[in-house]
Amino acid sequence: MLSLSNGGMTAGQAGKYFATEDYYLRGGESSLWLGKTAKDLKLTGRVDEQAFRNVAAGKTPDGREQLVAPKTIMKQGEKEEVHRAGNDLTFSAPKSLSVAYAAGNHQVKEIWDQAVINTMKYVEDHYSHYRTPDGTRVGGNIVAAKFDHVTSRALDPDVHSHVFLVNMVHTPEGKWLANAPKAIYQDKISIGMLAREEAIRLLREAGYQVYFNDREKFLFEIKGVSQEEMEIFSTRSAAIEEQVAEWQKEGAFPGMSETLLKQWAAFETRDPKFKVTTQEIRELWDKSFREVGTTPQEVRERIEVAKAPSLAPPPHQLRSAREVLKEASTFLTDKEVTFDRAKVMKTAVQLSGGEHSIAQFEGALNDRRQFHYLGAESHGWDAGKEYFTTRQMLKLEAHNVESLEDMHSFTSITSRPEVEAYLKGLTGAAAETLTPEEARFQNAFAAGAAAAAPGCADLSHGQKEHVVNELTGGSGFAITLGDPGTGKTFAAGVIERFNAEVLNPTGREHHTLNLAYTGKAALEMEAASGKEASTLHAFLDRYWASPTPMFPEPRQPQTQVVIRVDEASLVGGRQAEQLLKVVQDLKAQGHQVKLALVGDAKQLSSIQASPFFCHAAELARGGHGDLALMKEISRQKEAGLLEVATTLNRSNSSLGQNAADALKLLEQQGRVHELPTRDELVRATVQRYLAEADKPSPSADHTGDKQSVLVVTPLNADRQELNRQIRAARRENGALGQGVTVDTFVPAEQGVTVAGYHPGMTVFFTGHRSQDRTRKESNQMPENGRGEILSVDQLRNQATVGFRDRQGGAWSRSFGASELAQKATLYEVQPREFAPGDSVIFTKNIFDKSIVSAESGRKVKVRNGERGEIEKKTTANACHVATVKLADGRRVEVNLDGHGPQFLEHGYAVTVHKGQGATVDVVLSYNYVQPTQNRDSSLKALTGIDTTPDDFKRWNAGLTDYDKGYRAETTIGGHTGTVSFVMIANRQDVQEQKGIAVSFLNGRAVMDDAATRHQMREAGMHWSPDQQAWVATVTNDRAFHLMSNHPLRDQRYLAQLKNDLVQAKAQPAPPATPNQIGTPRAEIDTTADTERYGRASYNLFNVALTRSRYDAAVFTNSVPGLKQAVQVIDMKTSTITKEMLEQRSARQTSAAEIPHVLPSAPSPRPPSPPPPMPPSQPIKAPDRELELKR
Repeated sequence: MLSLSNGGMTAGQAGKYFATEDYYLRGGESSLWLGKTAKDLKLTGRVDEQAFRNVAAGKTPDGREQLVAPKTIMKQGEKEEVHRAGNDLTFSAPKSLSVAYAAGNHQVKEIWDQAVINTMKYVEDHYSHYRTPDGTRVGGNIVAAKFDHVTSRALDPDVHSHVFLVNMVHTPEGKWLANAPKAIYQDKISIGMLAREEAIRLLREAGYQVYFNDREKFLFEIKGVSQEEMEIFSTRSAAIEEQVAEWQKEGAFPGMSETLLKQWAAFETRDPKFKVTTQEIRELWDKSFREVGTTPQEVRERIEVAKAPSLAPPPHQLRSAREVLKEASTFLTDKEVTFDRAKVMKTAVQLSGGEHSIAQFEGALNDRRQFHYLGAESHGWDAGKEYFTTRQMLKLEAHNVESLEDMHSFTSITSRPEVEAYLKGLTGAAAETLTPEEARFQNAFAAGAAAAAPGCADLSHGQKEHVVNELTGGSGFAITLGDPGTGKTFAAGVIERFNAEVLNPTGREHHTLNLAYTGKAALEMEAASGKEASTLHAFLDRYWASPTPMFPEPRQPQTQVVIRVDEASLVGGRQAEQLLKVVQDLKAQGHQVKLALVGDAKQLSSIQASPFFCHAAELARGGHGDLALMKEISRQKEAGLLEVATTLNRSNSSLGQNAADALKLLEQQGRVHELPTRDELVRATVQRYLAEADKPSPSADHTGDKQSVLVVTPLNADRQELNRQIRAARRENGALGQGVTVDTFVPAEQGVTVAGYHPGMTVFFTGHRSQDRTRKESNQMPENGRGEILSVDQLRNQATVGFRDRQGGAWSRSFGASELAQKATLYEVQPREFAPGDSVIFTKNIFDKSIVSAESGRKVKVRNGERGEIEKKTTANACHVATVKLADGRRVEVNLDGHGPQFLEHGYAVTVHKGQGATVDVVLSYNYVQPTQNRDSSLKALTGIDTTPDDFKRWNAGLTDYDKGYRAETTIGGHTGTVSFVMIANRQDVQEQKGIAVSFLNGRAVMDDAATRHQMREAGMHWSPDQQAWVATVTNDRAFHLMSNHPLRDQRYLAQLKNDLVQAKAQPAPPATPNQIGTPRAEIDTTADTERYGRASYNLFNVALTRSRYDAAVFTNSVPGLKQAVQVIDMKTSTITKEMLEQRSARQTSAAEIPHVLPSAPSPRPPSPPPPMPPSQPIKAPDRELELKR
C-alpha cells in the first residue's frame, strides 16, 4: 500500500527520520537519494543527515544558498517565514513479504525496494508539479530521500519504505520552486497499485508465485507463507496497540512517546532506559514462528518449494501492454469520453495482474495510434491531471456531429399554417383568429375544433412549437428542450391526432417510430400517442436483425418518417451513432426522415459516454436543427410546488443557485425536515410515508384511490433500508396480507476484475455491437441467454460460466471480467417477501409466460421501472401467483416462483434513476448527506458574519494565538468536556482545516455510552487518537447543534473572530500550509463517510422534487450540508466544446432566448486540434485501501 503524510512536514519534522526511535534495526536498514534533481545537486547513494536537513529547509546540500524561498505569513501583526519541507510517501509491502523477510529471505525485500524505485521514477515524470501564474506545470524532476524500514512501531516484521519528497522542483527556466503535491494525494491509489504491479512482475521474474486476496484493490501475497504465520504477528500487534491505548486512556506514563510505550508492551518492561537490539527483535520473531509450529528455515524452504519453474507464460498472459491499455480504455470510455492518466493506469494494473512494467504501460499510453492526449488541466481542483481519450472516441463524437450537420433540409408533407389552424381549433380559438395563411386550411381548423378535449385548451407555447417543429420543421433533426413536467409526452399525442384527423384523410402519413431510453418512458409514449413504443436498445436490435418492414401496408401516397426519441438526454454517443446509421439507411431507401430528440439536459445525463443530446441541442441553437423550448410547467398542481419546480429550472441563473434557492423556498414552505441521526431520519420518513399513503388522492382521475407516494433517494443502500422499514411498519399496522418469500434477481456491480463475483451468481448475455455497430455479437452466446457462475479465478481474473441448452446438455466457458462487463449483466439471487398490499417495481423489461393479463390470461409486457400494488396472492399448480394492479390501471398476474427468480423489488422507495419519468401525488426526498465542511458560506450561516472566500481561507488555514489558548466547557449527551481548537488532518484531503476538539472529563464513561458515541458519529465527529478527543470542522452544523456550548456561539470568540478577519485582510495571500510551531493537530479518516452518505447533486435533486403533483417533503440530516451538495452539477465529459459547435454553426439564435446546454469553461491545450472540452469530474468516493499518515 501507499500512504502519505497529510499537509506536509516542516524541516524539523523531516529531520526525525534520523531520530533513534525510528530505527530499530539500524544495521539492517538503508537509505538512498532519488530523482534527477538529486543528481544535479550531487546527492547520490546513502542519505547524509546534514544534507537532508539542508534540502528539507529549501537550501543547497551544503546549506550555503537558499533555493526555495520560504513563505511569508502574518502572525500577530508580524511577518514570519515558514517552509514546508516536503511530504512522506510510505510504500508498505504485503504482510507475507514481511514475514518472508523475518524468516531470513532478504531477496524479497530487495525486490520490493526496486519496485519502489521504479514507481518513484513514474512519480517524477508525472507528479513533479509546481505553480505558475499561468497554472500548474510539471517539472519532470524531483529530490527524494528513500528510507527503508523492516519493522512496525510494535516491532512486527513490516517491510516498508519512507520516500520523503522534498518540496523542491527545478523548472525549465532554471528557477527553484516549491512543489504542488495535491495530485499525488488524489492519485495515491493508482500510484500504490503501480508499485504492487512492479513488485509482482519482479517477484515472478525471480520465480516467486503470488495470489490475490483482493483483485479489485490489487492486494496480493506470496505463496509459501501461511495465513497463520501472517496472523500471529498481526494478533500480537493488535494486543500491543490495545495495551498502549489502555495506558493512554488511564493517563499512565505521561510524557512517554507512543513508540517507547509499544516497546514496553512488546517486551513486558517499564524501563525508561530500555533499548531494543537487533538480536532481541530476531528472538521475538523466532518466538512468534514457534507459536504457530514452525521455524524461519521451514518458512524459507516452503517459499522456495512454491517457486515455479521458468516456463513460458500461459496464453491468457501473452497480451502486450498495448492490448491491456486498449482493454482498459475501452472499459473506461463506456461511461466517459475522457479519462485521466491515473484512472487508466489503475484499470490497466487490475487487468494485467502484474505481467507488465510501468515503463511498458507508459510506452503503450504514448502510442498515438490508439490514444489521443488532450493535455493537462492547469487550474482548479484537478490541476496537473493529464487527460486522454481514444482515437475511436474522438472519431465517434466528431462523426456524430458531422452526421447531424449532414441531415440538411426536410421537406414536409404539411405546412406550418395548416398545423397552426388545427391547433387553434383544438384549443378552442375562434375562427376570426386565423391568419390569412391559416384560413386556407378550414378543414384542419374544423378537425381540431371537433377533436377538442380536456387539456388541449391549455397547450403551452412550447408544446405548440414542439408540434410544429416535428410536423413541418425544415431541418433534418428537431430538438425539444423540455423542463420536467412541461407536457412533452402529451404533445406527442397531439401530433398523432393531427396525423389521424388531418393527414390520413387526405392521403398523407406522418409515420412515427416512438423510442425511449427506458421501458417506463416507452410505456408512457404508448399511452399518450396510442402507438407502439419501444426502448431504443430494443429498436436498434430489431432494426438490424429482422427483415420485418418498419412501416404498415398499404402506405399513404405521401409519407414522412420521424424517429421520435424521448429521454434523449440519456442517450450516449455509441447508441447515437447506431441511431444515426438507421436514419441514413432509411434515407438511402428513399424515405423522407427526421430525427426528433426530446429531453432535458438539466436532469440525468447520458448513461453511456458522450453527451450526444447536448451536442445536438447546441447545433440546433446555432441553426443546424429546429429547436423548441418547453418552459411552462404543468405537472405541479399546488402553487408552492410549482414555484419550487420553476425555480429549479430557471434559465437566467446558474443551476447551482437554482438548487440553493429552491431549497430555501422549500424551507419557507415548511417542507424541509432536519433530523440529526440516520435512525431518526429513516423513522420520520417512514412515518410521513404511512400518513400520506393513507390519504385519498386529490386527483380527479383517481377518485376513490389512495394517494400515490414515492420515496426517492440517491443511495441504493438507503433505498433498501427504507423499503424494509416501510414494509415492517405496514405489516405492524395490518396493511399487508399473508406474504410469501421467493427468489428475486438483484443487479450486481460489475467492473474490470472478478472481485465481486462468486459461484451461484447469474449472468444474462446481452451481446455487444460489431465493429460497424449494426449487429450484435456475443461469441455464440444467445442474446438474453442465461448462465451461472461456476467458479472464480482471481489470479487469471476470469469467471467460468455454466450453460444448459434446451436438450438438457451442459457446457461451460471462461470469460474475463471486462469481457463479461461488456457482454452480460450480472445478478445475485436474493430472497424477498411479497404480500397483498405491497408496493412493487419491476426491474427489467419482461415479456414471457411468467406474467399474463389478469383478464385475458395472455402474456403481456411489463417495463423496467413500472410500479404497482399487489392486490391478492393465490396458488396455481403449486406456484405462488400475485395479482398486481399497475400504475396505468392494468392488472397482471405474476408467477413469483414457477419460472425461476423474478425481476421484482419492493417499490415504496426508489433511487433517483428509477424515479426518472415518474409522476405521483406526493414525493418524499430522502437525503442523508455529509454535514457541512469548512466554507465561507457555512461560517456565515452559523454566525451571520460576512466573509469573502479569501478571508475565510486565511482564517481556516491555521490557528491564531487566541485559538490556541481558547478553552470552554461544553456538554454532549450529559457528559461534560472541554472544547478547544485544533487543525484537522483528514486522510482524504491534502489540505488541513480548522477544527474543534472535545475532550471529556470522564472519557471512560463516554466510551461506555454507545448512544452518545453514535450521536457524535452521526454529527460527523471523529475520534482522534492524537488528541484523545472527538473532533469536527469548526463549521460542521450538526456538531454545532449537538454541543451545549460552541465557539461560534461564544460572544467572546465571535468578537475576536471579527477582529481576526479584519487583520487577515492585511495578508497578501493565504498560506498553503502554515505548519505553525505548537499547533495541535488531529488526524482523522473520513473514508467510510463516502459509503455512509448519499451523493446529492443538482441533477438528482431536480429529478426527485419534480416528480410530485400535489405535495413534496425533503428529509435530511443537515440542511447546510444538503445545500452544499445540491449545488454540484453532474456533467459528462466530451472532446466537443460549445465553442467548437458555435464555430460550425451557419447562423446563431439569440442567447437570451435559448440557454446554453454545454459548459464554456476554459479548455486544456492539446498538442493538436481539435481543442478538447475540459473534463468535468464528479465527486468520487475515495478507495478505502489507502491510508494517509503523518
